[in-house]
Amino acid sequence: MATLTIHPTNERLFLTDELALPWAATNLGDDNFRFRSREPIYWTAEMVAYDRQTGSLTLRIVDYCAEPEDYRPHRPVRAPVRSVTFAPLDREAFCAQLTFYRAVALPLAAPDLPTPAEECTPPPAPAESPGDRSYPLSFRVPMAELRLEDGYASGSYTDWFGTVPYRIVNPWLRKEFHPIRTYFARHLRRSTVEVTADLCFDGADEPVIRRARSPQIDRIDDKTIAVLRARTLRDLIRTEPV
Repeated sequence: MATLTIHPTNERLFLTDELALPWAATNLGDDNFRFRSREPIYWTAEMVAYDRQTGSLTLRIVDYCAEPEDYRPHRPVRAPVRSVTFAPLDREAFCAQLTFYRAVALPLAAPDLPTPAEECTPPPAPAESPGDRSYPLSFRVPMAELRLEDGYASGSYTDWFGTVPYRIVNPWLRKEFHPIRTYFARHLRRSTVEVTADLCFDGADEPVIRRARSPQIDRIDDKTIAVLRARTLRDLIRTEPV
């Protein structure tokens, strides 16, 4: 199935820079949600159906954190598109990108229903105090902005709640790798990494980011480190005077 990368903003849905539709021309509506303004958002969408008579395009979002480089601003438009219908959106991934939304007015996928066994099993005791509140959080950060330490990568995230630090645990990381962290960006073939986490507010309403994870940071393992050390050794041998 054909895919394309699109660029949603608070004002319009950009299929290309020349083809941008107002949200009123989609089934999301023009006042039912608002994106965070901190960073641009790109989605990868499957083109499910197209009606030539009405110019209606049906899309299914398969990646809510697409790379900006995949967006083609001058992609040729082979047929007119007058409206877009989105298949049900992933509730957690979509809402994590918003500062406001009206759930009843949006085509959100239904939450998973508990199995009979889950319905009969009492939930475990909460890890946080009863006053804590938590929300799913997802964002993208340049690899160069992370700090590599022994066993984790650290950074900070800024939004309406202020600037909050976070840690992404990876036992293979070492502080000595921080000056050459761009190597990992080249190895992963990405200048940015995706981060998912829980944004929590304690009883004093102070924000804290917990359980930060990144699929790209998770890919750094013993094999990656072995290649890094071998390459570093070869570079030293090349630069050693004869």
